[in-house]
This record gives sequence, structure tokens and C-alpha cells, in this order.
Amino acid sequence: MTWNGEGWTASRCFLAVHAMGWGTATASRVVRADFGGVHGGHHRPHDAAPASRRAPRQRWRRLPHDAPQSSLSTVRRSPAQALGLRRGRLPRHIGLILDGNRRYAREAGLSGAEVYRLGAGKIDDVLQWSHTLGISEVTVWVLSIDNLERPPDEVEPFLRVIEAKLRELARHPATIACRRHIRAVGRLSVLPASLRQAIDEAERATADHTRCQLNLAVGYSGRQEIADAVVALIRARLKPGMTVDELVAEATPEEIGQRVYANGSDDPDLIIRTSGEIKLSGFLLWQGVYSEYYFCDVPWPVFRRVDLLRALRSYQHRDRRFGV
Repeated sequence: MTWNGEGWTASRCFLAVHAMGWGTATASRVVRADFGGVHGGHHRPHDAAPASRRAPRQRWRRLPHDAPQSSLSTVRRSPAQALGLRRGRLPRHIGLILDGNRRYAREAGLSGAEVYRLGAGKIDDVLQWSHTLGISEVTVWVLSIDNLERPPDEVEPFLRVIEAKLRELARHPATIACRRHIRAVGRLSVLPASLRQAIDEAERATADHTRCQLNLAVGYSGRQEIADAVVALIRARLKPGMTVDELVAEATPEEIGQRVYANGSDDPDLIIRTSGEIKLSGFLLWQGVYSEYYFCDVPWPVFRRVDLLRALRSYQHRDRRFGV
């Protein structure tokens, strides 16, 4: 960087941030920006000092030619802004339909247990990316009631992976650091006893965590959730001598909403389904009435940060009207 009497000049600096990486440009005035650890391409002159002795890398963005001199100072950006996302336009709650495990296993020559472990590890990545971007609640559909109808030699490894993942998440340093509460949503009575015990232990271990929320949809069916909520309402409101009309009057959306599996959570703003299938399969039917949807071609085990960012950018370009 040199001062030529009229403004700053830069020659070998990265000046522009693009959605998929760093671009190059020139300008008469630039300002340093701290991108909080977001990685992109990097140019190192041949005579630069070794990494162990170099000062922290700086990134640069262009300012208008008439920008005031006071603008020539370090500007801090949030990770979301650094990745081309708009401030204040991110979802607070995202839902994920984890599809494509078996398809990817066939293509990659993996066993069922191997691909399920790979997919379980991907949950850690998504939670980290979401937390960095300020997305406080994530609901992940890991097991449907229909999945339990598959052959035992396929279901049992899957259940063991889910159980192990729950126990790992409950004591994971990231769970403790970000104060993430873990909750299972679904018809838990259909699950094996050992898995129900792991769920109970994870929920109790994180019961006092209130900063972030992870909902694991296990033994879940959207239709069954609504049916179970209506049954719970009838049991709570039915009184001796009550007429059918009086009971029907109790069945309001508010009363039913208080009895769904995921009661107490905000409705999801964005629901993402992986592996290219364009369907809901009954995921969060009650809560997703005003959600935005994004369908990604990549199978869940190889879901990448760039795939999440594409979904978020798509979400930010939509005009949400909530039925109005």
C-alpha cells in the first residue's frame, strides 16, 4: 500500500469478495476488513515472510473514491456478511430432511453403517456453520416411523448410529460452549429402550442450555404428530356431560399447536431437503405452513457449507408474506 498524495493505491491485494471465493480488482482507495476466519484464495508474494513470522492476513474491500478519510480504518464484518449474506435476513430456525444416504452408499461402495456414520458426522458440520452464522435453532429429521418398517439388518445399524450420536452430542464441547439444548421430537414410544434412554440422558444433560436448540426428529411422522396432538387435546378437554359441539369448539389451531411434538419451538423459516427429491414426505406439516423450501441435489453425507450458503442466499431473495 502506498500514498500518492490523492489516495491509497493497491496492486497485489484481494479487493472484492465473491460468493464462491476471493476476486481481484484495483482501486484508488481501499479499507481493511476482518472476515473472522472465512477462508478463500490467497496470494503470497515470493519474498513474503514464512507463515510463522508473518502478520495476520488482511483482506481489502473497495470504497468509493469520495469516501471520507475517516473510512480508512479497520471495518469488522460478521461471518454472514463476509459470505455475501444480508444482515438481518437470515432464518432463525432451519429444518433439514436428511435424504440420500442409501443412494450415496451404493455409489460410493459403502455399507449402511458406514454411510450412516458419515451422515451423523455431517450434523456436527451443519451445527457449527449454523452457529457461526447466528442461526439459533436447527431441526434435523434423522428417522421416520416408516423407516422402522425396513428390514432389521438395515434398521438396526441405523438405530445404533443414532444412539451413539445422541450420546456424543450430549457431551460434545461445542454443545457445552454454545449452550445448545437437545430435544427429540417424534413418537418416541416406538423406539428401542436403549435409544429412548440415550434421548433421555441427552435431554437431561442439556436441560439448562437455552442459547441454541437442536431438535432431532426420531420416529417422526407429520401426520402422526397432528393426530397425536388432537388426541392429546381431546383427553385434556373432554369432561363428563360435554357435547360434541362443545368439544369441537376446543379444537383451535392454538390448542393443537400446544400439543405437537415440537411445541415451544419457533416455526421453521427455511426447510432444506438434500439429494434432489422435491417432496416433503410429511416433515413438520403443522409447523411448516409458512416455511420457505429449498431442494438441494447433493446427498446428505456430502452436504457442504456452500450448499447451505446457496440455500440461505435463495431464502434471502424471497418475499415472505405468511399467507397475506
